[in-house]
Amino acid sequence: MLMYVDIVGICNLKCPSCPGGNSVNNNYKKPMPMGLMEKIVNKAKDDGVTDIYLYNWTEPLIHPKVGDIIALIQDSGLRAGISSNLNISKNLDQAVMANPSFFRVSLSGYSQATYALNHVGGDIEVVKRNMLRIAELRDLNKTTTNFQVYYHRYLDNVDDEAKMRQYAEGLGFQFQADFAYMMPLEKTLAVAEGNPVLTDSDIKIMSRLALPPTRDILDITKKYKQMRCTLKDIVTLDSAGNVVLCCTVFDQEKLTACNYLEFPLPIIQEKKNTSPACASMCERCVNNGLHIYSQYPNLGELHRYAVRRSIKFSEGRLQNMLHFDDEAYLMAHPDVLDAKNRGVFGSGLEHYVYFGRSEGRRLS
Repeated sequence: MLMYVDIVGICNLKCPSCPGGNSVNNNYKKPMPMGLMEKIVNKAKDDGVTDIYLYNWTEPLIHPKVGDIIALIQDSGLRAGISSNLNISKNLDQAVMANPSFFRVSLSGYSQATYALNHVGGDIEVVKRNMLRIAELRDLNKTTTNFQVYYHRYLDNVDDEAKMRQYAEGLGFQFQADFAYMMPLEKTLAVAEGNPVLTDSDIKIMSRLALPPTRDILDITKKYKQMRCTLKDIVTLDSAGNVVLCCTVFDQEKLTACNYLEFPLPIIQEKKNTSPACASMCERCVNNGLHIYSQYPNLGELHRYAVRRSIKFSEGRLQNMLHFDDEAYLMAHPDVLDAKNRGVFGSGLEHYVYFGRSEGRRLS
């Protein structure tokens, strides 16, 4: 079982597709005390939790004792995970030296012009330097952490993806890319129910998403609304140790079920199901299929929609796109054909848009 813990209540960036950049933060903001974290870890172990991820909507490297928290979790026999925008150098060394099970770097570009659109207030050159620092510490101390880069795909950052992949893999980081989508649930639900309060920034970022929470997307997600939502199975805590409904909501005060330390796990789950505010939010979310939107952005039909939207966006800038011969491209590049057969890409055209053209691949 997984647990997400915001060990602080704030983030240093204002990303427009994330609640840190598009919603008012009335949540508890102080860093979690070590004593409280120790109690949470001890109870989590008894509750059958196997992994504790030190992030949800906030930046864990802000916490002055993030390294001690990671070590506490690992020493307890549980796996610690961390995700960072990596714009902070302070506390980075201690986090890496604590040897978490995995360390994810979340980013959205290789050049500053591209990155600054999505990670507002961040500096990609600082991120790159900190990635270099991580690689140095890893090699020097022979840490066993799985370091990875998680690339958020927008319609207009395709050109940077291959460059960042090359940079990350050159440092020994794993690389993963997924289409970005709009959060938190409160905002996407308002859009789905037809009463959104959208800012100019919201409208602008939605126009740059391959998976915006528009009617087209909601018509797809509603087809799958009977699929089980697994997010409530995850225990999500704020930095005061309170249990939040799930990891997609941002209004933690309104959507808190109870304090984690005060109740056994079955009662906690029951409170999430029976609290009027939590139960109402869950029902509205599932009725609109938004649990699919937030859990399964790589669901076949959603993924195909995102790819088509991305290709359409790129068509005006790409030569030969309208006359692209998918079969000829696949025959010219057996590695791409193999990747398509394994389900990595839906077509040769998809590979060409995201990788082939920046790699200088021939079309046939």
